[in-house]
Amino acid sequence: VGSGTYTLTIGVTDVGDGAFDSGVIIDNVNVVRLEPTDPPSVPKPTDPPSVPKPTDPPSVPKPTDPPSVPKPTDPPSVPQPTDPTSVPEPTSVLGLLAIGVLGVRSQLNKHKQKCEGTSKTQS
Repeated sequence: VGSGTYTLTIGVTDVGDGAFDSGVIIDNVNVVRLEPTDPPSVPKPTDPPSVPKPTDPPSVPKPTDPPSVPKPTDPPSVPQPTDPTSVPEPTSVLGLLAIGVLGVRSQLNKHKQKCEGTSKTQS
C-alpha cells in the first residue's frame, strides 16, 4: 500500500424493529485514495547571461602525497512498489468489521443475561 491520504466510508443500516436484539447490515464500504494536488507553478526569473570563469589548470599529484581513499558510494535505493495505489480487498475489511460486530454483540448478550439474572433474584 502506498503512502498518502485515504478515505474509508462505511454504510450501516439497522435491521429489525429497533429492539435490543435487532441487527445491522454493513453496506457500501469504499476505500478511496486522495491524489495530492499540484502546487501552482511559479514563473522562473530570467537571469542575465553568465560570464564563464577561468578554470584552474589540473593539479599534478606530488610523489609524497598518500594514495587517495575511494569515497563510499550511496546505499542502494529502496525499490518502489509496483502498484502504489493498491488497497486491501473489501472482503478483508468486511471480515474485520464482522469480527468486531460479533465481539460487541457477545458482550451485550452477556450484559443482558447478567441484568436479567439480577432482576429475577431481587423480586
